[in-house]
Amino acid sequence: MDSIAGWLTGMQDWAAARDVLRLDLLGKLALATILGGVIGWEREASGKAAGLRTNILICSTTTARGGSQGSDAFASTSCGSGARS
Repeated sequence: MDSIAGWLTGMQDWAAARDVLRLDLLGKLALATILGGVIGWEREASGKAAGLRTNILICSTTTARGGSQGSDAFASTSCGSGARS
């Protein structure tokens, strides 16, 4: 019985840490940074104006703001769209 109580306490500690650290948001930000870096690296290798740092910044900021929530979600501020409405 003690092992079950210990396991439940551990799960409650994990839930509290998850709520404090916002692991879901951290995961999304990490993925946005990686994908923005891939897009930026490709653009930088092609010699285009917006390169690595610019695309990482755009994708990370868009993710932190909660993404596009307008009526035309794809064209407003989604990562890599290059267009703003």
